[in-house]
Amino acid sequence: LGASDIREEGKWNWVTGPEGAAGGCVYASGKSSCNIQTETGLPFGEGSGASFVPATDPSTGKDMYRNWENDEPNDFRGPCPGSCATDGEDYGHFLWPSGEWNDYPGDHERIDGYICEWGGGGEMCVDVD
Repeated sequence: LGASDIREEGKWNWVTGPEGAAGGCVYASGKSSCNIQTETGLPFGEGSGASFVPATDPSTGKDMYRNWENDEPNDFRGPCPGSCATDGEDYGHFLWPSGEWNDYPGDHERIDGYICEWGGGGEMCVDVD
């Protein structure tokens, strides 16, 4: 999905593509990668579950699109096929086949692939290792 709240729980930012480049995560700056723990892009939104509030699109002044599954994002901390119990969930991803969004840890075993934005500047993919 290209969004994460790893810097501060509940504060989601873009970390890939042109929106992520706004915070310095861009190959053109001479970096080979960016540190999403310290660098972020444009705001994506804040909160969790039903209280999630999308960021305002700076070009239109309207709320950004959102498509979270019910009660997401929730930073689940418990047993899961990944590091939920110790690290929580900090990376947005798409659920198949609904296309709704969920938050998962970066090492969740149910993540089968990635969609990478190509062109327009910014990091094309984020390595969560």
